[in-house]
Amino acid sequence: MDSAAGMQVAGVVNIVKGRVTGLQGAGVYNLSIGKVTGGQISGVVNTAIDTITGLQAGGIINSAVKNVTGAQISGIINLAVKDVNGLQATGILNTCAGSVRGVQFSGVINYATRLRGAQIGLVNIADSSSGVGIGLFSFVLKGYHKLSLSANEAFAYNVTLKTGTHWLYNIYSGGAVMQQGNNAYTLGIGYGSELPISKRFSINPELTGHAVYLGNWSEVNSMVRLQLNLNVHIGRYISIFAGPAYSGYWDNKQPKVEGYKTDILPAGYKRTAYNANLSSWIGWNAGVTIF
Repeated sequence: MDSAAGMQVAGVVNIVKGRVTGLQGAGVYNLSIGKVTGGQISGVVNTAIDTITGLQAGGIINSAVKNVTGAQISGIINLAVKDVNGLQATGILNTCAGSVRGVQFSGVINYATRLRGAQIGLVNIADSSSGVGIGLFSFVLKGYHKLSLSANEAFAYNVTLKTGTHWLYNIYSGGAVMQQGNNAYTLGIGYGSELPISKRFSINPELTGHAVYLGNWSEVNSMVRLQLNLNVHIGRYISIFAGPAYSGYWDNKQPKVEGYKTDILPAGYKRTAYNANLSSWIGWNAGVTIF
């Protein structure tokens, strides 16, 4: 068919060489070589060779060679070769080789060359971003990449990786106390933001959750930590920071394991106890950031 206006419905395949104005609905496959204004809905695959304004909804794959204005919604993969202005939502993979002005929502991976909105998924990747990525791992090639070495009231040695954008970055941390007969280890994950005050100063509010290991994997304790760091930037790649922190801690009260602590805080450190397991305290942290 050269062009279609209104509704085109087929049990298996719809193919239009020209423009579609309205709806293509097929059990398996929709193909439009010209522009689509309206929608493509299929049980398996939708393909638009020209621009699409409206909706692509496919059970498995949606693909658009030119711009998408509206929404791509699929069970497995959405592919846009140029720009997306609107929504990409899928179970596995969203990919846009151009700019995303809107939202990518995926159960696993989002990719955009330029992000001007939000990515929500397990893994979020972009070449450049003025938006945010919300997930377990967010990476922006031309974005925010920091490595910090620090100490706090509970763990003397901490290494933290931060990746994402200045507005919202993922935090991955590991910490340790290494004393004769009194060791403790922690792994943490969370989110943070760097808010500029001036060229030399910035503040970083950060929220993290931690697993605390005291010698028994079946009795790992939990800690949630909110901290606010003041950064002093020394040149382009180095900054020093310090600030207060508030921690909430769940202690399983496991029996002492030889070589490990039973309490992560120094003896006599002031805390507020809510019951036998739950407590909180005000602490501190300080360190240096590179990159």
